[in-house]
Amino acid sequence: MKIESFDGDTIILSVESFTVPDKKYMVTADFQSGTATCDCMDARCRSKIIDFLDQTGLPCKHLTAAEKYLAFVADAIGKYRNKEG
Repeated sequence: MKIESFDGDTIILSVESFTVPDKKYMVTADFQSGTATCDCMDARCRSKIIDFLDQTGLPCKHLTAAEKYLAFVADAIGKYRNKEG
């Protein structure tokens, strides 16, 4: 996993394919909403999205790989929000 872009509110991570050598997928996470999406075919065709702050959603393999890292980064930059109130 590699950080491709980060502006404080949005981060783009490249996550290597588990099945295709030299293929990478882009996971885009928004720290304001706490959600992340992936550009892999599975995620695009099945509308997969996760909430990495409360660990809910329907992840593809790449979102699953990035989920704990995204929660750690969100905590580190102080963007955690209480979603219930």
